[in-house]
Amino acid sequence: MIPVLIPPLPTHYMGDTWKSLLGFGPILIDDAQPPNYLVSCRMQFRDRNELGYELNSAPEAGEGTLTITNSATWEIAVPGQPLPLTSGIWLWDFETVDSEDIILTLYKGSIRVEKDVTYD
Repeated sequence: MIPVLIPPLPTHYMGDTWKSLLGFGPILIDDAQPPNYLVSCRMQFRDRNELGYELNSAPEAGEGTLTITNSATWEIAVPGQPLPLTSGIWLWDFETVDSEDIILTLYKGSIRVEKDVTYD
């Protein structure tokens, strides 16, 4: 499956709370609800193949949060939270794992992070 290319996300300013993405879903695969339950998902931001940050439905230390709100219809919320990326263009993708351990990368895109005047 080829991931759906999402237009560039709105520019984010370093140090600000990221609220630019409300969530994903309900997700359809081949125009149908997926046959298996969604177990986990993650969204990674990379610059030149180096991981900048990860959002995860089971976050570990140093990761942000994705919340599966409906595992049957594959609905995921992205709460407002810090997005600790340095300035530049970051590529991202969104990967899922279902109850049969099938891994799918569903979406991909980019985001520009700008350094503003007020930063640490």
